[in-house]
Formats: sequence, C-alpha cells, structure tokens
Amino acid sequence: TPAIKCFMWSFKEWIVAQGRLAEFPFKTSRTFSSALQEFFDAPVSATERYSEQGASTNGQVWRSMLFRNAESTEDHQIIITIEAKLSASRGMPYQEGQALAERWDKWFEDYKADPAKGYPDTMKGTGVVLDGGFFHYYYLQGTLISECYSGIALSLFLAALVLLLATQNIIIASVATATITFIVASTIAFAYFLGWKLGILESVVFVMIIGLAVDYCVHLADAYIQCDKETREERVIFMLRRMGMSVMSGACTTIGSSFFLLFTTIRFFQKFSNTILWVICMSLFTALFFFSALMALVGPNGTTGDVPIMAYLAKLVSGKPKAASVTTAKDCEAAPPIDPQNVG
Repeated sequence: TPAIKCFMWSFKEWIVAQGRLAEFPFKTSRTFSSALQEFFDAPVSATERYSEQGASTNGQVWRSMLFRNAESTEDHQIIITIEAKLSASRGMPYQEGQALAERWDKWFEDYKADPAKGYPDTMKGTGVVLDGGFFHYYYLQGTLISECYSGIALSLFLAALVLLLATQNIIIASVATATITFIVASTIAFAYFLGWKLGILESVVFVMIIGLAVDYCVHLADAYIQCDKETREERVIFMLRRMGMSVMSGACTTIGSSFFLLFTTIRFFQKFSNTILWVICMSLFTALFFFSALMALVGPNGTTGDVPIMAYLAKLVSGKPKAASVTTAKDCEAAPPIDPQNVG
C-alpha cells in the first residue's frame, strides 16, 4: 500500500485517460463536482494503486475519504481526507509524539508559505486538520503524567502535615512520610510491571493509594508516642505489642474484601483490586518492618523532636488538648493489642 493515499492522484489519472487534461484544474466547483461524479461512477482502472478488494467502481474506493454536507446547497465537497503512513510507532513515548506533531505542523505551515508548492490562496483560510485524532493522545498522556505527579506530591504534602499534627513530632512524621513515599513508588513500579499505561483510571488510583498507605503507619506511630519509656527500643517493642496484631487483622479484612474484585469484568474494578491488594500488602510489610526498624534506629527518645506548636494546633482542630502520654512503664512491658475493629 502506498505511503500516501490521495484521491486527487487517481482522479487526475482518470482525467488524463479520458483526454480531458485541458479541463484540469477545474475552474468552477460545478464542473469539478460533475467530473467527480463521473469518476465515481466509472469502473476501477486496472492500474489503480489503491484498489480495494470487492470494489468495482471508483466511488466504492474513494467515497469514504470525501464528505459532503447534506444540508449544504453548494455544489462542492466540504471535507477531503488524505492518508499518510508515518514510520513512527503509536507506542512511542509521549515526548516523541508531541515533537512529531510539532514537526508535522511546521512542515505544513512551511508548505503553505512556499510559493513553489502552489498552495491555493483560497485554501489558506480554510481549516485543515493534520491528523485523525492520533496526536492528541500524546498531549493527553503528558497532561495525565504531569497532573498525576502533582496530585501525588500534593497528597504526600498534606499527609505529612496531618502526620505532624497527629504525632506532634517531626521525627515520627518524617519517618512515616518516607514510608508512605516508598509504598507509592513501589505501587507505580508494580503498575509498570503489569504493563499498565498511565491513563485516567491509573491517575485516579495512584492518588488514592496515599490514603490507604498512611493508615497502618499512623496507628503504629500513635502507639509509639503513647509509651512513656525513654529508649526507642522499648517504645518500638510496646508499639508492636500494642498495635501489631491489630494492624495485621485490619490488613486481612481489607485484603479479603478486595480479593473478590479480582473476578469482576469491569476494568476499573480489576485494576483497583490489584492496586489495593498490592498497597495493603506493602503497607503491612513496611509498617511492621521498615517503619519499625527506622523507629528503632532513629525514633525519638523522650520528648526529642516534639513540636510544641502542633499541640496548640491540635487543640484548635479537636477543641481540646491532646492527651499526654499516660501509658505507664508497666503497661509498656505487657501491652495487650487493641480491638482489631478499630483498625481500618
């Protein structure tokens, strides 16, 4: 199949074969339309380069590329399409697709401005669409990626503020935010491993996962600051004793509820369930191992890292001051797990 498919080439060849080259190009739209109708009714030439299987007339070959406004009283064609096959692949990165679209536009503008090309002045004011809707995909892809990253960044920033307000400790909030960032990064890598392309569904899901990823870290962090032990090792032990089993129970219920979405036929539910299962598993792993290990390594001792103004802000938000650490050392040594129903 030729790289460029334009009916005017075949139309001119038919005009030449009819011995009517002197009429070409046509002076009026009426004579053009009359000759075009004759061309459509004529049988397909044996030398027709664009002949399609089953087509017996030129009209059957070319009518899909010419469109007339049925309500127009003018006797001329409204839209004519020309197909051009490019060597580029539709699966190219969006940056290359946008660059190709810009080069395509520049080529057409240069073509119109070049007097040697003979582009009619009467056509310069008409609307010309240079693609059949393919290039807009690359601009959409670029916008989705930009908005997705900005949405993730904004969500992480707000999550860090909430963690700082809830824990009133800059060290705990920083470690928890780092843990959540790791979960988000692993989820994006998981989507890439599955071969997902970033679209509207994926952008929504990637922003939503931050709300799921923050849950278990918050529960463990709250248990850490409730213990009045001075050393971080003892506080981590209390944290895991107090919340470890409850966090695992909460994860099991969420995994169980999302498991059944794997068998749905709606694409969004399938992707959402895959994402939830991955996020919950990674959240459980990072909360019990990564977050706990970091807290045992750099967690605050005593009041280290406390931000007094956060207590004041927490009072404004809740209407009452946050309860001070009242858990005794004896409680820290044998702290029972809390009710799993209280863990999301």
